[in-house]
Amino acid sequence: KLIKLKYTNNINFSIEGKVIFPNIDFFLSSTNENIWDFTIMRHQLKRHLSGFKDFSVTYSAEKLAEVIQDHIVENPYFDKVADFDRLKKGLYCRACGSYDVSKSKIQVKCKICSHKDTIHTITLFAIAELNKSINNKKRHGIYTHNVSRFNLRIQ
Repeated sequence: KLIKLKYTNNINFSIEGKVIFPNIDFFLSSTNENIWDFTIMRHQLKRHLSGFKDFSVTYSAEKLAEVIQDHIVENPYFDKVADFDRLKKGLYCRACGSYDVSKSKIQVKCKICSHKDTIHTITLFAIAELNKSINNKKRHGIYTHNVSRFNLRIQ
């Protein structure tokens, strides 16, 4: 798409591509060492983005940004917000997704697959999943369903 924009708008710029994997749970392994030149994993993202700090904004860069902004297509997969009343609330197993878990003072154990996690870990993952779609008041209601206010404060 960038190549098409380049030629239809008579803008001269080079295109270099890399694939970014921002998911903290994603793991990539390969016997082909050449893929690492075109791959950015989550732990490399800060270093990669800091490489742009020395670039200056030129007229052609501003024009390119305007052209790209005019051609942004809305993402069809994120057009809805979560309905708080339909969300299942409580702690769940990160391994199998079951809500059938037992909670001790600092740990949650799944009754289905026996996976164990700390309450802190599960709470952080729940916060990360819901941050984009739920307002603060409703978010607090979800987190405190099975987690005490003390556990939330020490996060």
